This record gives sequence, structure tokens and C-alpha cells, in this order.
Amino acid sequence: MSNSIPPSERAWTAVPIFPLPEMVLFPGVTASLHIFEPRYRLMLQDALASGSGMIVLAHLHPDGGGNEMQPQVYTVATLGKVVDHRALPDGRSNISLQGMHRVELHELPFRAPYRKADLVVLHDQGRPITEAEETALRSGVLAFSRELKKRAARFTFSLPPTMSGARLIDECASHLVLDPRARQEMLEELDVSKRLARTLDVLASQVASLQVEGVLN
Repeated sequence: MSNSIPPSERAWTAVPIFPLPEMVLFPGVTASLHIFEPRYRLMLQDALASGSGMIVLAHLHPDGGGNEMQPQVYTVATLGKVVDHRALPDGRSNISLQGMHRVELHELPFRAPYRKADLVVLHDQGRPITEAEETALRSGVLAFSRELKKRAARFTFSLPPTMSGARLIDECASHLVLDPRARQEMLEELDVSKRLARTLDVLASQVASLQVEGVLN
């Protein structure tokens, strides 16, 4: 997407884009990433040198598109901040990237070696979720976790008891929704109650699939 937004609306300018397949980062969630390609080593170096440590993680579109240097990415992504950086002797790095904001990408003309975009922050919309809805979400999480643990004994997941609202939904979507496209849909859904409903539907569907799998096996 070309940059056509007025300067007054840009929350961040010329932020490095890190495109990844099947990876959807949510605000409030921290991802562990391995940086090994030379262009992304430079991207990381520049982000840290800027003092902000900001990188926007964009989900690569599974249907392809674009070109080798600029494969198609979803234009709703998450701005992240490097909160931990461990350089390896051969120039690679392990980092922790903490999701900060949902953003809309307005990609800038490509200048090697990596892509950049101006960003507009996207805010949650609609009403807050109710206590009953939060209870339903926690029940859905428990049902899925129990079913999955029958097949993967080492699986563990628990929601912090003090977490609530949109943050709670994003935590569930990030860790428990298996399909990357579904996670991207939840990232793009700004209405909190609709995001909750979609998360509950996906968790219920995943439970049903595991139960059918258990019967067939």
C-alpha cells in the first residue's frame, strides 16, 4: 500500500517491517524471535540504534502475491518493541518482541535492504465485555486446554486471574487459536465484543475437532 495518510495521523514513521509466515503478534503479547537473515540483522541493528527498538511484525499473506523482496503482507499488523536482545557470536540474534499497538501499515517505497512503513494506531471499539462474557471465555479456554492436554501431556496454559477485557481476548487468540488466518482475523477485528465471539467460536470448534479425532483414534 502506498503512503497516502496525512502527517498529522501518522503515529510512527518509517518503521522497519519484519514479515513472517504464520506469525501473528498481538498487543501485550511477547514473541521470541530468531534473527538470522543479513537484511534483518541490519534491520534489528538500525531499530536498536534508533533508541526506540520498534519493529512492526506483519503476517505474510498465505496466498502469496508481491515479489521476492516485497511479498504480500496483511496491512493490519502489530507494532512491537525489542525488550530483550541476545547477540550470538556469528551475527545472529535472539530477541523478545513485545506487542505494543495494533496498527495499519502504509508501506513506503522500497529501499534495500528491508521494508518500512508509516503506521496509524488502531484502537479498540465497541462496548467492554461483561463479567459473564469473561467467565464464558475462561470456560472455553479451560475446555480446550483440557482436551488438548489429553493428546499433548506437556501442554500447559493458564490465564492470569487479574487479566481482563480486550487484553484477555488477545492473550487467548495468540496462544490458543491454531489457524494463523483466524488469528489474523482477530487482530483485524477492532470491535471487542465481536472479537470475543469469534474467539469463543474458534475455541469451541477446536474442542469439537479434538473430540472427533479422539473418537476416530
